[in-house]
Amino acid sequence: MKISPSLLAADFAHLAESVGRVEKGGADMLHLDVMDGAFVPNISFGPCVIAALRPVSNLFFDVHLMIEKPERYLADYIKAGADSITIHVESTEHVTECLSAIRAAGKKAALALSPDTPADAVFPYLSQADMILVMTVRPGFGGQKLMPETLEKARVIRQKIVETGFSVDVEADGGIGTANVKDVLDAGVNALIRTRENEKMEQTAKGLWTFEDGKYEITIYTSCCNASRGIYYYTTYDNHQICAVDMHRENLNGSALISYPLIEEQQINWLN
Repeated sequence: MKISPSLLAADFAHLAESVGRVEKGGADMLHLDVMDGAFVPNISFGPCVIAALRPVSNLFFDVHLMIEKPERYLADYIKAGADSITIHVESTEHVTECLSAIRAAGKKAALALSPDTPADAVFPYLSQADMILVMTVRPGFGGQKLMPETLEKARVIRQKIVETGFSVDVEADGGIGTANVKDVLDAGVNALIRTRENEKMEQTAKGLWTFEDGKYEITIYTSCCNASRGIYYYTTYDNHQICAVDMHRENLNGSALISYPLIEEQQINWLN
């Protein structure tokens, strides 16, 4: 499973620092939502911001173009440093040409579909796509709840990928939290985008715990901080709470005692 925190959840006055924290915390990718005010009502940022961040981060830049006629700007985002470019199947009449151009530039090509778009809209392009992004909320707005019906779409797409034998990731975007993430994963999704109101993007981290039967990977999805006491509470995908006492964000390479069902106090060591 891959975790891709969204830049939209960052502190825009300190973008480089926020990106550095997620990278240190173990994120797999950085999700960059580009909105043009036409395909979606909101406007976010363009290639200049991505180009400015590229020299200060080694993260995989997962650029999501929520724009009309993306073929007009593919070269700009490739030049800016995108590692993967996602276009919407609804945004252009030239899907095949766009995916081919992205791959020809040595980048990963991905195709997104909005909640009202049927799963089979992306089937003709599976051989050209490295990833399918299933929007689990309506694109362009933050703070929405996940639309449960979109998970069936993800399940159908995953089944088609298995049937065709292509190697394609399925990513989900929108309203994903501890209460529903297991349902999302069960639908065949293997890449998650994290952006949530009142949660900073640097609150995504990865860790390992060691248990007598072996070593298991655990992914931390959300955290909240009691600032007055300096206590962070981390929650896992299956809604179990890990309490990291007096462990400030800058000290994630340290250790903290955790409590987990059937596992008495074990130590969790944070990945670099």
